Amino acid sequence: MNLFLKTSVVWFLAVSLLVGACKKDNNNEPALTEILKAKCDSVVLNTNVPGMVVGVWDSEHDVNFVYATGIADVAQSIPMDDEMLFRIGSNTKTFTNTVMLQLVDDGLISTEDMLSKYVPDFPHSDEITMRMLGDMRSGIHSYTDTEEFYYEWLNNPLRVWTTDELLDISSKYPLLFEPGDSFNYSNSNTVMIGKVIEILTGNTLKQEIHRRIIDKLDLQHTTYHASGSDMPGHHAHGYFTDDFDPAWPDVTEAWDVSWAQAAGGMVSNIHDLKIYVEALVEGGLLSDSLQQLRLNSFYTIRGDSAYGIGLFKVHSFIGHNGGIEGYTSVMLHSLEKDATIIILYNCKLSAHRPDDLFLEFLNTLYPGEF
Repeated sequence: MNLFLKTSVVWFLAVSLLVGACKKDNNNEPALTEILKAKCDSVVLNTNVPGMVVGVWDSEHDVNFVYATGIADVAQSIPMDDEMLFRIGSNTKTFTNTVMLQLVDDGLISTEDMLSKYVPDFPHSDEITMRMLGDMRSGIHSYTDTEEFYYEWLNNPLRVWTTDELLDISSKYPLLFEPGDSFNYSNSNTVMIGKVIEILTGNTLKQEIHRRIIDKLDLQHTTYHASGSDMPGHHAHGYFTDDFDPAWPDVTEAWDVSWAQAAGGMVSNIHDLKIYVEALVEGGLLSDSLQQLRLNSFYTIRGDSAYGIGLFKVHSFIGHNGGIEGYTSVMLHSLEKDATIIILYNCKLSAHRPDDLFLEFLNTLYPGEF
């Protein structure tokens, strides 16, 4: 299935274990920014990735690096620039989960509330807590892993999906495991959280994300899209749906984003994402107590990689990644290193992901540490 982020996070967690396999001696290194730039250019020159925007900010090494390279629009040969907008796929999950936690701060919900309190008709809702949804430990089958969804998604790409239509697909399938017993990355979990947010607030998820996060942080180039295929503003065009196609299909507006909504419907640029991911990890969006709960609630997947309440963690870096047709991305911040790394590609190629470049950056910045 060519579906966004079915395996992206799990793949990232697995590959992250290899980050220490290739060490560098940086005692006599040239300027780090030149090394980072060369790595970015090499990806564009030696793979089918059309272009990227990259940001690396690291106080230890005095790095303040924003770089755009490659092509943003293949048909018109428009070069990439760092102001361009990208679809950010499952980075959206961090927004949806943050709003849920803000409602915890407001006293409207608890992370330990059973889903049955809000959606009693959903199968096994009396066994699943809101936190399990955020942790990807509910056992709910992802609608994106079903043949019925995939057939419709592929053959009717501009269909406008409702939240209930997506969740109804999941409801037909048995739980993958007893709630809380294991981990499975499921888009249905986050779509369900979005539904609960709308039930609790009486507002749309878009209204809540914009009011509680986007407006608060003054993210002027970030928007949530519950539906529609139009890509707003000054944007990079997106290419491919998993594998390289020599026809270079432009899939920027090929699908209605309602199939992703709370799990993947957002658009942003690198400058807004820096502001956001640093607030996400350093604090300011939640009460101090809830922020600490979130940062200490990761469920270990393997090694030094973990997931929890809409965030993944690799070593000391916390954030998320994203993949949706035409676009892939990763945004991570480390409190320990006082460092932020964000990588945006205008393509979705399973063979070439921003996660690979992120791991190379770690080896360049912190040789021998991981």
